[in-house]
Amino acid sequence: MAMHPAAPRGRSDLASESALSRAAALLQAGRWGEAEALCRQVLASNPERVEALNILGLCVLQRGDVEQAIERLQGAVRLAPDNFGALANLGSALQAAGRYGEALTAIERAAVMNPANADIAYNRGNVLRSLGREEDAVAAYGRALTLRPDHVGALGNRGNALRELGRREEALRDFEAAIVLIPHDARARYNRAVVLQELKRAPEAVAEYERALMLQPDYAEAHLNLGLGFKELKRSDAALACFDRALELRADFPEARTARGNLLLELERFEDLLENIDQALALHPTSAEGHSFRGDVLRKLGRDAEAIAAYERALSLSAGLVKTLINRGATLLDRNEVARALADFCRASSLYPDNSLAHWNEALCLLLLGDFAAGWPKFEWRVQRWREHGVLKELFHDDSPAWLGETEVRGRTLLLHAEQGLGDTLQFCRYAPLLADRGARVILEVQAPLVSLLNGLRGINRVVPMNSPAVAFDLHTPLMSLPLALGTTLASIPGDVPYLRADPTLATAWLERLGPRTSRPRIGIAWRGSPDHVKDRFRSLALTQLSPLARLDIELIGLQKDVPAAECADVEHLGICNFGEALLDFADTAALLDSVDLVVSADTAVAHLAGAMGKPVWIFIPFAPDWRWMLDRTDSPWYPTARLFRNSTHGDWSAAVADVVAALRGLFPNLGERQVTGVP
Repeated sequence: MAMHPAAPRGRSDLASESALSRAAALLQAGRWGEAEALCRQVLASNPERVEALNILGLCVLQRGDVEQAIERLQGAVRLAPDNFGALANLGSALQAAGRYGEALTAIERAAVMNPANADIAYNRGNVLRSLGREEDAVAAYGRALTLRPDHVGALGNRGNALRELGRREEALRDFEAAIVLIPHDARARYNRAVVLQELKRAPEAVAEYERALMLQPDYAEAHLNLGLGFKELKRSDAALACFDRALELRADFPEARTARGNLLLELERFEDLLENIDQALALHPTSAEGHSFRGDVLRKLGRDAEAIAAYERALSLSAGLVKTLINRGATLLDRNEVARALADFCRASSLYPDNSLAHWNEALCLLLLGDFAAGWPKFEWRVQRWREHGVLKELFHDDSPAWLGETEVRGRTLLLHAEQGLGDTLQFCRYAPLLADRGARVILEVQAPLVSLLNGLRGINRVVPMNSPAVAFDLHTPLMSLPLALGTTLASIPGDVPYLRADPTLATAWLERLGPRTSRPRIGIAWRGSPDHVKDRFRSLALTQLSPLARLDIELIGLQKDVPAAECADVEHLGICNFGEALLDFADTAALLDSVDLVVSADTAVAHLAGAMGKPVWIFIPFAPDWRWMLDRTDSPWYPTARLFRNSTHGDWSAAVADVVAALRGLFPNLGERQVTGVP
């Protein structure tokens, strides 16, 4: 802070003049206590000595007593309203107190008295920035630089103001000009690096941060930003080292802790991330958000009981954390504690009526419990959720009228479009013929691998792939909204099968490819879903878990299109004839399915296809089932030929597989066994 001397005012004598000169020198030397004592001696004999009040105000300001500083400087201004030094220093004190409007008034009065003073123009710019008037601040700093082109403070602060205005190239020029004046200043180099980083010039930014740290090795913010630069350059180990150094320098550095946590999350190093969170919570044990994030990471690690405890701790600190309520509900749902999960989702949706995720999860619980009347309307919140997460509006055809059963469709063109997985499309395309029966001209928009198969669906006018050129239609409906539109109840699920059929020519070709039938039952198997599915770890099986099936004297036909490289040897050892690469689309899969006696499948699109074709299909259902399989049932109202084999423990499919083996022996009483080598 610049010291502005006050013009003499009040009774003067040689002793006072000498004391005030000494006080001013002591203040400049940073010896505020001694300077303050001298001023108080002068004021004791001459309380209206403006110079003494001015210096005293600056002394108490330096030691942090802002209010007393303002009081002393206001006293000086009352005695000498046109005193430049007193006004300028009062402006600085008011600025330090956060009283920016009053500070600006004082500084502008001082600027009128001394328009050629660069420091006053500079201080005016600082106050204007504090008031959020960045454009005016830039002009004020420009005035200071016109008066003094080497004003480093004005260059730096104008650069920061320009940066905040998004004028980064101009800011960069100011920071580079400051570096020319003060090449060994770490802050100037740090400012330049920040702008380079924002301009996506990461290599240059990294180099400049490193120069700043050579000048000031304990610069915690520079270590943090250098780490962010390394992260942008995909140098994760170097980035972590920088974040660690920043935290060594400043243990309570939330931005560095967050950056470190984000990188560990990106690297899926969840154990290290948990340690990072625990270190943060040691410093801030009452952080509800910290405990909530801890729950998220524990959930990633599969430590659900601990995750629930962390969420409960977070909610005890802040009962209205909607994300925490939803995540605790989701964890409870993963544990098949449906009633408790539903209670969390209901509370979240009541506290935050516009939260689409809360409503959607509530719908999933209601449908899982078979409460279709309440579940289908809530299920519509998924559409809002997709939109919020940036799904292209074309997917939901937002610029066209939607149909949810409100009007007659006879004579109108109705576009039914897929929105989620292949299995969802296979399950809900059953509604399309019902709408054709009502007189609608039905166009299906589905995933490309399903187009050929669904061309055979009864009553469909046309099937087009998603993201194809626009087609003309009057109304549109997402396929998964059709149960609501048609008022589906448990009793009225359209369960007539088959509604999908294999192409006869393809079926014959696949039958020939499989070769002559023997007395051995021909069983189609699919054990994995898409690894991108959010709950794939719960629903997919490792192939080795199906080895008890391979010990039966059956012909195993692999329906798995994509076999992980790690399981290719197991396919051979288990004697599976897998045709994955030859299955070009679902028309091929349907034709191959037509040749098997029974399908045994994880909860994947293959299971839905078999059910839609009316093939006997036995489905492995996870411990925490998807809503469509409901609870405790061994059958499915959606697929009359399906039989459900439920897992009793996450990840341990041994009991369900044993049940399938026993059921196969019951279905085929004369089954023998065969030797399997190379797998457990």
